[in-house]
Order: sequence, then C-alpha cells, then structure tokens
Amino acid sequence: MNERFHMHSQVKAKQQAARAKRMRYLFFRQLLIIGISVFAIFLSVMIGFISSAQGNPDEEPLTYKYYKTIVIEPGDTLWDIAEEYCTDDYASLEDYISALKKMNHLNGDTIYAGERIMIAYQDTRFIK
Repeated sequence: MNERFHMHSQVKAKQQAARAKRMRYLFFRQLLIIGISVFAIFLSVMIGFISSAQGNPDEEPLTYKYYKTIVIEPGDTLWDIAEEYCTDDYASLEDYISALKKMNHLNGDTIYAGERIMIAYQDTRFIK
C-alpha cells in the first residue's frame, strides 16, 4: 500500500507540474497577445498623427493676409492693382477695389503715379 501511495503521489506531482507548466504557458501567451495588441494600437495612433501632420496634398496651402504699401507706377489703375493683389477674402475684384478705396480714403477711381497706397495681399509664408 505504501508503494501504491508513493506511485499515486508521483502521478499527482507530475500532473501538478504539468498543470503549472500549462498555466505559465497560458499566462505568457495572454501577455504576448496583450503586448501585440497594445503595440498595434500604438502604431495605428502614430500613423494617424503622422498622416494628419503631413496634411492632405490636395488641400490648398495655408495663407496669411498681409498689408503693404506700394508706389503707383505710371499707367496703373485700381483695376490693375486688384488683378495683381486681390485675395480670396473678396468675392470679386470690385469688392477688393472698394476695400482699397476705404483703406486709402479714396473718393474716386483716380490714382496718380508716385502716390503710395496700402494694399492687402496673401502669402503662404508666415512673416513675423
């Protein structure tokens, strides 16, 4: 009977060892799955940040509105100036010309060579 008890103890010990080994295997497998999942989520987030930082190549570049003074050259008209400097902020060249008149306190459409007028323009560069 002692021998039988001893054999039964050995079988039970082997079963417990096998069970412990299986539990360690399952634990490390779960740990690996969690690690891979966390890495995949991290990678997805980083790819999203990178692609959003680069922007959409089809989008128009960001523009800034600036003002500067120009000197009227012989033959210049408000229409010529509007064609050269009109920004997207204005619905038409007429709107831009109207804004030029207000900005420069002009009562009519007549401008003279040598005069200085303030104009609005856009640029993609940020000027400090």
